Amino acid sequence: NIRYCCWNGEPVRWGTKRKGLKMDQTLKVIIAEDEERIVTLIKALGEWESLNMEVAGVAENGEQAIGLIRTIKPDILISDIRMQGMNGLEVAKWTNENFPDTYVIIISGYKQFDYAYDCLKLKIIDFLLKPINKEELNKVLTKISSIHSAERATLLRDKQREEELEKSRMKQRKQFVLNLLYSADFAQTELEKINSA
Repeated sequence: NIRYCCWNGEPVRWGTKRKGLKMDQTLKVIIAEDEERIVTLIKALGEWESLNMEVAGVAENGEQAIGLIRTIKPDILISDIRMQGMNGLEVAKWTNENFPDTYVIIISGYKQFDYAYDCLKLKIIDFLLKPINKEELNKVLTKISSIHSAERATLLRDKQREEELEKSRMKQRKQFVLNLLYSADFAQTELEKINSA
C-alpha cells in the first residue's frame, strides 16, 4: 500500500502505507475554495458518479476545511492554494499529519507555480491550474480512483491470506489437542494393562 505523488502524470512512490483504506464505500470529496464560481465549476465538471465519488462538503477557507475534514474524514481534499486565514499548503500539511490517508489536490493559478516544489514536499498527489479544465480534473480523479482500487485489491489479498493463515493455525491447534488427548488415552490404557498384570 503506497502513497503516490504525481508530477506531470508520472507516479512517484513515497512509501507511505494507507492504513484506513475504505473497502466498498463511495469516496468522499471536500472542496476548499473561496470562489463560489470555481466550486460550482468543479462540481459540474467532475465525473463523480462514474468514479464512485461524491462531493461531501465545501469550505470557504482553511479553518472551515479543517473542521469539515475532522467531521467527514474525506478520501480526497481539493483545495485552493490561496485562501483567507490558513492557505491551501497549510491545510495540506495539517491533513497529511492528521489524516494521512486523504489524497490532496491543490488548485493553483499560473502565477503561483513556484509553490509546486512545496506541493511535492507535502506529498500532494497533484495540482490543477486555473482555469479548471474538465479533462485535467477528471484525469487526476481517475488516477486517484485507480490507485485506490489497486490498494483495495492488495488489502483484499492480504485479508484473504490472513484468513487462510488463521484457518491453518486453527487446524494445527485442533490437531495438537487431538494428539494430546490420544496420547493421554494411550498412556491410561497402558497404565491399566500394567496394573492388571
